[in-house]
Amino acid sequence: GKLRGTAQIYQAFCRYRGCAPSIALDELMPAPWLSEVSLDASADPAWALATLCRTVYDPRRDDADFRRSLRGDAPSRRAAFDALRKHYPVRREISGLNVTVQGDAPALVQMVKALGASLR
Repeated sequence: GKLRGTAQIYQAFCRYRGCAPSIALDELMPAPWLSEVSLDASADPAWALATLCRTVYDPRRDDADFRRSLRGDAPSRRAAFDALRKHYPVRREISGLNVTVQGDAPALVQMVKALGASLR
């Protein structure tokens, strides 16, 4: 996303200048609205996968917003699309999500690790 890309450019600049970064991306991001999820061992892996992914990003919202931007005449569509780009919400990554698996569920644990979430 925009913030991660900016952070990567900043880190590259610091390396080029030979100095340590003085600020981290996490310090600039607003607090996540959801940082922890608990899954029961009986959870269906497909449901758990969809739930974890949609916890940080639900593509259905982008789809609905984009479809709404296609209404009206050409100038209205251009303005709506520009507004989508300018006001795109901050997104979190799965790596910032703390997941607890309650009980013995090796498949769920493996999936959580593969997604990059923090397993608790």
